[in-house]
Amino acid sequence: PILVASSVNNDSATKDYITNNLPPLSVSNIKRLMDKIGESESSSVPGGRQNYREKNKLGYVGKYQFGYAALATLGYVKQFDGNDPRNKDNKNLEKNSIDFYASLKSLYLQDGTVQELIMFKNLEYSYNFLKRKGAISNTDPPDKVAGLLSAAHIGGIGGALQLATKGITYSDGRKTTQDYYALGS
Repeated sequence: PILVASSVNNDSATKDYITNNLPPLSVSNIKRLMDKIGESESSSVPGGRQNYREKNKLGYVGKYQFGYAALATLGYVKQFDGNDPRNKDNKNLEKNSIDFYASLKSLYLQDGTVQELIMFKNLEYSYNFLKRKGAISNTDPPDKVAGLLSAAHIGGIGGALQLATKGITYSDGRKTTQDYYALGS
C-alpha cells in the first residue's frame, strides 16, 4: 500500500492489500491504530501536526519512536551477529557506519512517508508473528487484533505474545505498560 503523511490511502489496491494481509482489519482500522500510536508516542495529532522529528532521551526517534532493535528486525538498519548488545543500542542510529540511517537519517526525520511505511511494515510483521504463534487469527475481532498490534509496538512482539497467551504485561524504558492494548483496541 502507498502510505502518505499519517494516512493509509483508501484506494482499492491498499484495501485489497490490507484485506489479504491483515484481516480482519480495514483501512480505517489501520489508520486509526497508526494515529493513536503516533499520538501516544510523540504527541502527533491525527489530521494535524505530526512530530516526525521527535527524539526522546533514550534515543527513540520519529513519530512512532522506533529504536534500533525494531528497525534492525525490520531490516532497515544493520543487524549485528547473535546477542551483540549493539542490536539494542539506540546510539547506533546516530553512527555514520549504519547504512540505512547514515544515508536516510534526514529523510527519516523529515519525510513522514518513510516513517509511515516503516510503521505499517512493523504492524504487518507483528501481525504475521502473532498469527504464526496462534495468538490471533483472521476471525478475531478487529479490536483484539489492533490491541495486540499496539501492545507489540511498545512491548515487542514477544511482549504482545505473552500478553495474549499468558496475560503477562510488560513495561518499556519509560515504564509504559501494555495499556497499549487498550489504546489500540
